[in-house]
This record gives sequence, C-alpha cells and structure tokens, in this order.
Amino acid sequence: RTPEPVFVQGLVKKPDRYEYPPAEELRLLGAVSLAGGLANPVADKIYVVRRKPGTNRTILITSKVSDAKRDENANLLLAPGDVVSVE
Repeated sequence: RTPEPVFVQGLVKKPDRYEYPPAEELRLLGAVSLAGGLANPVADKIYVVRRKPGTNRTILITSKVSDAKRDENANLLLAPGDVVSVE
C-alpha cells in the first residue's frame, strides 16, 4: 500500500504535496528540501500537524529549521499524511 503524501506549505519555494518515499524515512529538513528550500532566509519556525493514530484528532508539533540543522532530534521523522508548515 502506498503511504499518504506529505504536504509542505508556507515559506518554501514550491509548496505542494510530496509523495512519502516507500521503505525510506523522511525527515523535516528533507521535506523542506523537496519543496525547494526556504523562500525567505529568516523563516525558522516549523509546525507539523499530525493525525493522532486511530482517531480524527490532530496534534501540533513545533520545531525550528536552525535547531534541526544542529540537532538530529529536532530534525523530526515525518509520518505519512503529515502537514509541514514553515513560518
């Protein structure tokens, strides 16, 4: 079964939906890269909206581009269906 795409929006050069790579992992900076990188050099805040498994509820995860570049833990592992918004 094909995983749901990841949606990348906000201050990126090519906001769109991107296929989640099967049998691979996709991290936060990888998703920003797929979207052509940052459209604004001062953009730093990132919100990830994720559906809570088994429910219709969502959770909001926050991170920063600057943190993700320095700390592997801040470069979050994305899940299929995540919405990534760069602010």
